Amino acid sequence: MSRPLIEFAARQHVAQYGNITLYPRCRARSFEASPDGMAVTAVRFENGNGSIERLGADLCIDASGRGNLCLGLLQSIGQAPPAETVIGVDIGYATAVFAIPQDLSVDWKGVRTFAQSPQSSRAGLMLPLEGNCWMLTLGGRCADKPPGDRDGFLAYAQQLRTPTIYNAVRGARQLGEAVRFGFPASVWRHFEQVEPVSAWIIADWRCAVPVQSHIWSRHERGCTASASAAAASSQASARTRTLGGTRARLSSLGRMG
Repeated sequence: MSRPLIEFAARQHVAQYGNITLYPRCRARSFEASPDGMAVTAVRFENGNGSIERLGADLCIDASGRGNLCLGLLQSIGQAPPAETVIGVDIGYATAVFAIPQDLSVDWKGVRTFAQSPQSSRAGLMLPLEGNCWMLTLGGRCADKPPGDRDGFLAYAQQLRTPTIYNAVRGARQLGEAVRFGFPASVWRHFEQVEPVSAWIIADWRCAVPVQSHIWSRHERGCTASASAAAASSQASARTRTLGGTRARLSSLGRMG
């Protein structure tokens, strides 16, 4: 199942609650702090026609990714940004979607191939999508990152430690171009050292780390899943403070391959 479909289904479910109001086509621009700087009292956002609106709030949760809402808040109340712990990883990956061949017969639904460490960092994860498709992500580190062109992408898949993924997609029709992404480091922002304000910081904005997935083991070296693999995990737990110094611990747990 693709992320857009998951988000659409979640949105449709949330919209059924009468005490929840959704603001479509809006972008949060800044937090507004109380005069003493101890609480977030409102969010200023840009609506669909480009106008800025203000929405009062008792509690704000920043799950906006790697935006600047919390940094802007700290700057507005005269606080220094949080210290960061940075670990170099130099990871790159590429993702492509393939139509599942109608004449293909396999006994699995998803595949996870681990890298042949330390000789190679190449790894792959392929999961089913709606519309009878596969989403294949190939990844590596440093100079061993996957290319984006079809021939190079398939050649990279062919050199994985097991041939399961390559054999499945080598004759499959690719739908669109492969999309490449990379990041040089894992970053942990130490918001637990910041003076308390009534805002929670979660997701990538607090701790950006490589995405890993839960695995169902089938083969000795390559792994296949008997059901669609889902769930992403974070290596580090996240902590944040609320008004009055009350601490809330937010943890992301997962299995690392």
